[in-house]
Amino acid sequence: MARDHWLLEQVEQGAIDRPVLRVYGWDVPTLSLGYHQRADRAVDRDLAAEMGVAIVRRPTGGRAVLHDREVTYSVVAPTRGEFTDRISDNYGVIADALAVFSRSLSGGISIAPPNGSETVRPSGALPCFASISNSEIAEGNRKMIGSSQKLGRGGFLQHGSIPVYNHSLELQRLTRSPLDLSRFMVTVEDICRLRGASIPSTEVLADRLIAAFEQTFTVHFQRLELTGKDRLDALEIQYASDSWTFRK
Repeated sequence: MARDHWLLEQVEQGAIDRPVLRVYGWDVPTLSLGYHQRADRAVDRDLAAEMGVAIVRRPTGGRAVLHDREVTYSVVAPTRGEFTDRISDNYGVIADALAVFSRSLSGGISIAPPNGSETVRPSGALPCFASISNSEIAEGNRKMIGSSQKLGRGGFLQHGSIPVYNHSLELQRLTRSPLDLSRFMVTVEDICRLRGASIPSTEVLADRLIAAFEQTFTVHFQRLELTGKDRLDALEIQYASDSWTFRK
């Protein structure tokens, strides 16, 4: 979270003048809260500690996400060219690349939210994967990729979670959700089992995701060398603190 926040600041300051794609994983199971969420409503802290699940707060909006055995992406970019200062526009542009990636696993992928009865009205107390928003990736009535965004001064940050293995029961317990979340989310594991295919490693999935962005935007990514790490160190301290995570 701290590194993505730092990248957005670099874009705001003009130190980074082109889109950045970051793909990463998590050392331990971690539940991330949306920037505006109330922690006491969104997560059972005692149960999280018992289950060995860390809790962090994102700089982006949205609702709770459990990051465990998944591929996480972030896009940080100036608001020019393909990208604008409208959140919905940026979701739509990035969704094209996410759809290319997802269709390498399943032909039943859609970008528009389904109209089926399984979709529920978003609520601050429900987790991200309990509903599908415009330009999110779904297979049938179930969400495959959950994303959230933050607009900055002349730039934006979008996070996304691509669960590889199904952890809907753990997410349901952690967020005290009254819903059977297995009816609302679909994972890489679920899709591969239905097709009788082997489950790709997170490394293979990360490579496919990068290739999908390169194909969609007709670009070739180069590794970014980080500078100005003093500010990054400060942000890492901030994001690790209870005063930030549980400030609401």
